[in-house]
Amino acid sequence: ALNVLKEVVRLAPNLADSYHTLGLVYSAIGDKKKALNFYMIAAHLTPKDAFLWKRLVDWSMELGNMGQVIYCLSRAIAADPEDMGLKFKRASLYIERGDYQKAAESFDQILRMHPADVEACKMCAKMYCTFGQKEKAVEILERYIQDHFAAADLNLFNFLATLLMEDKFYQRALEHIERAKSVYCLKKLPLYLSVKAGICYAYLGEIEKSEGPLYLKIAQCYLHLKENEKAVHFSYKAIGVMEDSIDARLTLASLLCQENKEDEAISLLIPPDSLGPTSNEPSVTDSVAWWRSTDIRKKLAQIYLGKDMLAEFVDTIFPVIHETLLIEITNMKPPEHGKSSNKLRLKRKKKGPQLWLLGRNGKQQAVREPPLPNLLKDEEHYQLLVDALASLHRYWEELEIINRSLKAGEHILPAERKEELRSLGAQVAYRTRDPTHGYDYARYMVQKHPYSMAAWNCYYKVVSRMESRFSKHSKFLLSMRGKYKDCVPPIMICGHQFSMNSQHQTAAREYLEAYKLQPDNPLINLCVGTALINLALGLRVQNKNQCVAQGLAFLYNYQHLSQNSQEALYNIARAFHHVGFVTLAAAYYEKVLATHEKDYPIPMLPSEEEGPEIGMKGYCSLHREAAYNLHLIYKSSGAFDLARQVLKDYCRL
Repeated sequence: ALNVLKEVVRLAPNLADSYHTLGLVYSAIGDKKKALNFYMIAAHLTPKDAFLWKRLVDWSMELGNMGQVIYCLSRAIAADPEDMGLKFKRASLYIERGDYQKAAESFDQILRMHPADVEACKMCAKMYCTFGQKEKAVEILERYIQDHFAAADLNLFNFLATLLMEDKFYQRALEHIERAKSVYCLKKLPLYLSVKAGICYAYLGEIEKSEGPLYLKIAQCYLHLKENEKAVHFSYKAIGVMEDSIDARLTLASLLCQENKEDEAISLLIPPDSLGPTSNEPSVTDSVAWWRSTDIRKKLAQIYLGKDMLAEFVDTIFPVIHETLLIEITNMKPPEHGKSSNKLRLKRKKKGPQLWLLGRNGKQQAVREPPLPNLLKDEEHYQLLVDALASLHRYWEELEIINRSLKAGEHILPAERKEELRSLGAQVAYRTRDPTHGYDYARYMVQKHPYSMAAWNCYYKVVSRMESRFSKHSKFLLSMRGKYKDCVPPIMICGHQFSMNSQHQTAAREYLEAYKLQPDNPLINLCVGTALINLALGLRVQNKNQCVAQGLAFLYNYQHLSQNSQEALYNIARAFHHVGFVTLAAAYYEKVLATHEKDYPIPMLPSEEEGPEIGMKGYCSLHREAAYNLHLIYKSSGAFDLARQVLKDYCRL
């Protein structure tokens, strides 16, 4: 194929398709460098093929050739000037290379095409500041506010005020801060703008207007000097002037916690008694507007967690996490169809500071800002989530959080965190009243660890609590048995289910399949023996004696493998009792009574709580069960005195 294509190139050197095909061939045989060279020739022969230039951008980036990446980006932009994603990417690469002037020019081009793009405006101004053209940056920001003031966010106003204050233009900075207040209809400015306004007022000689922010600034200065008592005093003064100041409350709460005054910090951060701690009603009065701040709730939740007040911790942080995950799922990008993913981007609508998602069809979808941005990426936020799930005992809400966490973090969460959440979901599944909703997590753990007894124990614990027949379970067992033919747990589970449905012949067949794989397993020998004995007592078996003898043979083998344990003796006694061999049953029950069994820890799944019997002496002994059954034999044979004596000796509380 290569020789034929080279001959085509020789005959028609200006034909782009032949170079493109050569690139495909070299790519197929793994020679990426030659493939890239031929694609580059094909792209130069078809300079308006934006798709090919974009592919060359990705391939050049894989090879680490940043100069070529920027070149291909420029050619792709020339071919498709409407693709803003390419321009943003080129500007970002200029920033990485330290070429801030070209980065500023790139953002300037974006602004000329899309003058309402606030992110491009801020980045353009920042780049001009970086290489010393501060006046140009101020001009860009002021022009944007003049032309698109409703789309400007508070960060843009803050950036502009900072630049003006650095050049001592306090009056202009103050005018822009007041304009931000009117644009956003704010009764109180954020602290960072309030402090700047206070400083401007102070430089302009209007001291009385700068009182609140300056109180807070004084408190922060005392905090840096480690004079906490004075810092607390001025923080209370700042809150007295700026009641809705979130930063003032957080600063004061941190100071109080350092002084071991957590209760006072809690009273500072909770809303009035008229509102519950989880109130999210939109009718919240202005006096408690600060309560809607996520930072306030996070701080309060951390204090509750530090004081082991788990119920209050969950009530405070759970609604915030729940709302965040719901918004993250709603804001997830739609499935991408088409040749480029760069046209999906965030824009600002002209009528206000609302974020919008611009799709390929040109329609705009509102994007809500979640209370905890990057919840699943941020280590601190993620730890809050884990703590909340660990402390919750409201299992439905816990499963809902796990489901939404996995859905929202499908492409974000690392594999180990997904594993942790699925494991937690499996643990929750066997605690709920209806484990159907957590079945998928238990199934996932088995699929991930098909030879793990702990995973199968968890799975069967979930399945055994399902009241009705669950079709997914049967299909899953069949698929696992087909995929892992040497895996014993699914075979045993099938046998147990047939036994519970009194289908003893089918159960015995399943247990014998497991016996072929693990003939020295005591549990398998016990199950085979009991299944055969139950089968012998049915109506369809012709040679009942042979079936009983085979069952007892497996039970004796089970006794041998268990090293004549008390449990094995009791099970053999029960088998004799069940088929009517009461003389042999009585002898084995007496052996059980003569055997003393030590107490062993009860097996439990990870994170499972201890059962009520833990700590009771003799909870592993079968004396009471054996004594009760032996007394029934004595009673049926007329030995009432012996029956009473056995009960008196072993069955007293």
